[in-house]
Amino acid sequence: MGFAKEVDTTLARGMRMAERAVRLNENNEYSHWTLGLLKLRSGEHDKAIAEMERAIEINPNCSLAYGSLATVLNYAGYPERSVVNNEIAIRSNPRDPSIFFRYSGLGLSYLLTKQCEVAIEWAQKSILSKAEWYQGHAFLVAALVRLGRMPEAQSALSDYQKECSKASLKDLQELPFRLSEHKQLLIDALKKAGLRE
Repeated sequence: MGFAKEVDTTLARGMRMAERAVRLNENNEYSHWTLGLLKLRSGEHDKAIAEMERAIEINPNCSLAYGSLATVLNYAGYPERSVVNNEIAIRSNPRDPSIFFRYSGLGLSYLLTKQCEVAIEWAQKSILSKAEWYQGHAFLVAALVRLGRMPEAQSALSDYQKECSKASLKDLQELPFRLSEHKQLLIDALKKAGLRE
């Protein structure tokens, strides 16, 4: 989430602990879920997918695992599959306090599949659910830019910067996209709207 001061050290320690948790109890969905998130953060997309799928295999009712699998699939370059899993997560737990992750994930999926009008709807839902979640704002701005709606994009960027005072391209450059063109699409759009380093 970007809070650790020593990212590499924290990530390595977390990975060791998650791998140990899986060894100690192979049938705990949360151990696999945690390991999957850490594998994503390390850029091991296929292993992250496998861990999330294992969590779902253990507990087919785990909306958190479906939603996180959707997140991993977006970053791994499978936005269409991401949509399906986010929809399952939302249906199975519509009152999830962290549902804004699912909404912004759908915003990203539709942005990546060039369905920008739909991306805007989901990004706006994410912002309404959690105004300070930067990704909802970023995906909204990017979708507006992609549609050539620059005045709206600049207004959305202004809202983004008000809610997230440290908003910068650096946050977006650190997102774990496997495909450089997906990351570049997002960064180029935010740059065009006026977001700086």
